[in-house]
Amino acid sequence: MVENKLRLGYHSLVSVCYIIGASWALFFCDFTSATDERVLDMQRYGGRYLTTWNFIFHILYFGVALNGDFLLMNSSCTSCISTVSKIKGYLFTCFLVPCSTYVVTVFWSLFNYDRDLVYPLATDAVVPLWFNHLVHSMTFVFMILEFYFTDINTIPSLESVLLGFSCLNVAYYSILFYTKSKTGRYFYGIFHLLSTWQLILFILGTFISCLFIIKGGMLLQQTIHDKKHQKINKLDLNQHKKVNGNEKWIL
Repeated sequence: MVENKLRLGYHSLVSVCYIIGASWALFFCDFTSATDERVLDMQRYGGRYLTTWNFIFHILYFGVALNGDFLLMNSSCTSCISTVSKIKGYLFTCFLVPCSTYVVTVFWSLFNYDRDLVYPLATDAVVPLWFNHLVHSMTFVFMILEFYFTDINTIPSLESVLLGFSCLNVAYYSILFYTKSKTGRYFYGIFHLLSTWQLILFILGTFISCLFIIKGGMLLQQTIHDKKHQKINKLDLNQHKKVNGNEKWIL
C-alpha cells in the first residue's frame, strides 16, 4: 500500500535526523571554549532540560514507529502490531503532543522577548543553529506532520494520559527544584525573575494549558482516524460492488 511506504519513508527520514542530532550532542558537542556559567549549565545539567526530555520522547516514539512500520508490512503477528500501536498512541498523546507544543511555544516566545532568559548569546559559539532548530522547532513540525499517520495508533484513555502526564510533571519539577536547592540557581533564567506565587501560577497555568492541548490532540487523532477509515470502507464497498457486478455479467 502506498501510504504504508510513505509512512515508512517519513519515519525513516525523521529517525535519521534524530540520530544525527543525538550523535552530535553525545560525541561532538564541545564546551571547552565556554566560559559563561549559563552555557556551562547546559553541559552540567543537559539531561534535566525539558527540551532534552522532549527530544528523547521523539527518539523513542519514532524508533517504535519505524519498527511498527516494518511489522505492518512484513509480519502477520497481529498481537505485536497491536502492542506497538498502543505504545505509539500513548507516547504520542501523553508526551509528544504537549511537550513539543510547550517547548516550541515557551522557548521561542522567551527567545524573542529576551533570549538571555532561555538561550544566552554565548550559546551560539557552542551549539550550531541547525541543532537549536532541530530540538526547538523541528520536533514540533515532525509532531504535527505525524498526526496524518496516527490513524494506525491506538488512542489511549484520557485518564491514563492524565496520570502519565501528571507523573511527568512531578518528576520534572522535582528535579528542577532539587537542582535549585543544591546549586542555588535554576537552569532556566526566567524562573529567577518570578516570585514564589508567580512561579506557582506559571506551573499551574502551563499544566492546565497542556491538558487542553492533550485533549485537542486526542480529538484531532480521532477525526483523522474516522475520516481515513470511512475512506477505506468506501473504497472496499465500491470494490465489492464492482466485483458483484462482474459476477452478474459472467452469469
